[in-house]
Amino acid sequence: MQGMIMFVRNELKKNSQYNYPECMVNAVAEIFLKVEENRRIAVRTEDDCIFCYSPDNGEVFGEVRNPNYTNPKRGFIDIKQEKDRLYSEIKGFAELPDDVLYNHNRCDEYMLLTIDEMIEELGRMNKSLGARGQIKLNDCDIRSTEIKGNKYYRVTFHHENAYTRTPSRVEAVFGHFVHGFTYIFKADAFNANKDRILACVEHNETELGKNTILDFEGVAYDKKKKKKKKGKKGRKVARKHKEGDV
Repeated sequence: MQGMIMFVRNELKKNSQYNYPECMVNAVAEIFLKVEENRRIAVRTEDDCIFCYSPDNGEVFGEVRNPNYTNPKRGFIDIKQEKDRLYSEIKGFAELPDDVLYNHNRCDEYMLLTIDEMIEELGRMNKSLGARGQIKLNDCDIRSTEIKGNKYYRVTFHHENAYTRTPSRVEAVFGHFVHGFTYIFKADAFNANKDRILACVEHNETELGKNTILDFEGVAYDKKKKKKKKGKKGRKVARKHKEGDV
């Protein structure tokens, strides 16, 4: 463990402009040690947090928050805890008449909507954007998933110049590190109202369609091949590692 802590500390000093407290270095080292030895790890550094992810397929490994920020731009995302929390919410959601489940970005609580309320929500988003245009939806950000025998659609809306520039907690559970607001639709409700939803947004087609995975920097990956297709290169800390190595 000490060897990994030293490695992380040195890499952060070389590749980041921020001076992080030792507790963050230790937390990043723990994330590194949990990742399989044959996998590469990259980090993205912000003043209030450090993101750890795969540079090969965009999978998120974890996020460490700076404790010196009393009002951080992002909340800490513990993938396992978030998965347990989401699946518990979906269990109740399946038994209710509501159509949509989502995590509120400000109060970090799961909430429910009907389809009509969802349409109104998109209208409010567009109104807040004003001259900046409509909220956006990429074709690859409509993802289906089956949980306990029920089918759902995870739909992530975003805009580069809006408050949606926050990591999606829901998509982090499924290994996608993307910015935006993710709404979980019951399959029947989404299919019956898809045209109404698309009419409220700027719907964009990506190069690989539903097989595209876009990370938080706009880098595209082929979902089937899990290879990077295009986009900007991030700063990487990537190596095969073993505990005790420096």
